[in-house]
Amino acid sequence: MRYSSFGPFLALVLSSGAAYSEPSALSVHELAAPHLAAGSSRGGDHDVTSALRGLAGRLSELDLELEPISNEDPDATGSLSDYETYIPVTSAQPVPSYERILLNAYLDDPGDADLARILGAYHFLRSQPGRRGVTTDQVKHGIYASYFLHRAVDLGAGERWITYALGEAEARLRRVEKPYLTPVLEENLPSHLFFIDAFNYHEGNRHLAVDSLLSEFIRQPNNLATNAYLGASNIWVGGEAPYNDPTILYSFLLSSYFVVRAVEMAEVVENAWLEDPESNPQFRLSSILGGWAVPARRWLALVHGDAEAVRALDAEHRLWLSINRAFHSASVGLMMFDEPENLAEGFGAYMQGFEHCAEFPGVRSCIDRPKMTFNRLSFLLGAVDYALKVGQLDLARGLLSARWDVSMDFGYESWFLGQEAWEHREDNLTAIAALYANGDPGDDPTNFLLKSHRWGPNTITCQTCHQTQGRVWPEEVIEQYRYEPAHEDVAVVGDWPEITTTWYGASLPASSR
Repeated sequence: MRYSSFGPFLALVLSSGAAYSEPSALSVHELAAPHLAAGSSRGGDHDVTSALRGLAGRLSELDLELEPISNEDPDATGSLSDYETYIPVTSAQPVPSYERILLNAYLDDPGDADLARILGAYHFLRSQPGRRGVTTDQVKHGIYASYFLHRAVDLGAGERWITYALGEAEARLRRVEKPYLTPVLEENLPSHLFFIDAFNYHEGNRHLAVDSLLSEFIRQPNNLATNAYLGASNIWVGGEAPYNDPTILYSFLLSSYFVVRAVEMAEVVENAWLEDPESNPQFRLSSILGGWAVPARRWLALVHGDAEAVRALDAEHRLWLSINRAFHSASVGLMMFDEPENLAEGFGAYMQGFEHCAEFPGVRSCIDRPKMTFNRLSFLLGAVDYALKVGQLDLARGLLSARWDVSMDFGYESWFLGQEAWEHREDNLTAIAALYANGDPGDDPTNFLLKSHRWGPNTITCQTCHQTQGRVWPEEVIEQYRYEPAHEDVAVVGDWPEITTTWYGASLPASSR
């Protein structure tokens, strides 16, 4: 679908409607005129409207084709190099066509300050509070506005309207967040249970789960568990986004925004518990938060081309690895899998997961549980690919043989999302190893636990491990482990790693380091 004019988009931006309709044949002036007058009475907001109108010429220069959302790389040929684990995604984020066109353009060139300005103004105007209280859409648009306006500033923009809009967008968010409130910890809420159900059983509800958590956040913004689940749910949604779906950016923005909040809140909660464990709760997920806090920001930093931020995030992630090796071995290792300069470190980090589990086999990340039914098989197959990539064919072959060990009770016959991938490697092991060894990173196959995208690096997927698939857990087992406490070896973070970038993955100013 090709659009030759962005006039309808401009008009829709300036309107108060949802902006989901297709473009009409009306001119920019004819379609926009009824809305410009309505938007002209609000001081600073009018300045944003005027600025957006002034950028219309920049929009008219774009010649962009809107392709259907697809889970496949159009350049894939079906070769061994192109093989990728099938991950079902049966729902999508509803985004207006013009907005998706602009997101495509921005991700194609994230250094374009005008596109950052346009998207910042668009989301700012759509984040305006209504008469019926705060909505989930307003919170989303406020976070997106903050990001794009920050990006415009980072790219050199300094107009007065940007300063106003950025300040107002963040003030609106603060009014929702109520930062003066002390963090609390409350689990077992309906939105939490709905997210867990989607994550483990009904993946098609992923976007509904995010919105449900956002509604709970609006109700009680200082609940640590809600903020943590918002980070986790959006890293899941973004990591499994279809190949050419630009809303991967939105998911990672939401994830990074909320999980940075969660880390800060979790430190407060842990310190209170250490001081008075009788009166204060302990957060059972504290030691795994780094694996949620770093990936989205690292993806953003790589999209931005911010090498300094990537280095800072890797240093931050290493600290989390030292706190909980069983969990962060996967997140550290997988994010380095496709980076030749980091391959040796990534492989070493991944193998630390096996070492930690050998030392403390009761650590949650070492065991299959109702919330991570195929944890061990998924981690093993990710390790097979790592072993092949670093030239350890015998290790890969040995890991692949593990599925025949009946004493391990893997439940392989119920692992519907992983069987084909496992047997693909059994059937093509030496050929895959040859691709990794030929000196051309461009034809390296994708790791079992990663997914490729049109923009940015490959991302970590979740379903092969966390979806229950064909396995049936007894209800009493589900209840037994629903809120499983952390193993004593990883129950306390202690020396909390500092957040090393902005919430959206940009390098911190030298004065704040």
